[in-house]
Amino acid sequence: MTNDQFRHYVRAHNAEHRADPSAVRRWLAPLIDRAHQAGTIPVAGSSAWQHLPGRDPRKLAAVAQAALAWLDDSTPAAIAARLAAECDRTDAAILTRQKATSADLSAAWTDQRRFSYGPSHLELELRRAQPGPGYGGQLAPHEQARINRLSRAVRLHRELLADPQLTVRDAQLRAIAPIDHADREDNAA
Repeated sequence: MTNDQFRHYVRAHNAEHRADPSAVRRWLAPLIDRAHQAGTIPVAGSSAWQHLPGRDPRKLAAVAQAALAWLDDSTPAAIAARLAAECDRTDAAILTRQKATSADLSAAWTDQRRFSYGPSHLELELRRAQPGPGYGGQLAPHEQARINRLSRAVRLHRELLADPQLTVRDAQLRAIAPIDHADREDNAA
């Protein structure tokens, strides 16, 4: 079985076995209406639910509502929403760790400045990518794009090291902003 055949089989199986909460809701509507006429419907399993007589329509309606909630929670859209929220939390945690690491490195780098001098690796890469002062030709588009990417990366690096309170997104926005005259002088040095 090829990958495409397998994917087709899985999609067909999922489509055939996917529950439709709206169909269940329509089927349960009369039962829940009768239960509401008898009073408020307690949460299934609660002490109020346990004290209801076995034939009380609210007892069955509470279990039906719990089953419907589980069915709603099992839809692909609900699962995708939970996964997206989990990914967002993971991304936020990673960014927080990266910022903390960057701040720690900045503090360590400040202490190390008395022992090491010179440009960062990114700055060296940028210098290597730029043509020499006597170069009179025109750069190929991919070479110019690489220089632009390295310039933005150097500025992003400087922004993050200069201000530990700066968010990565704000530093990225600053790094892609047009280069002003002072930045050009810094890059030329």
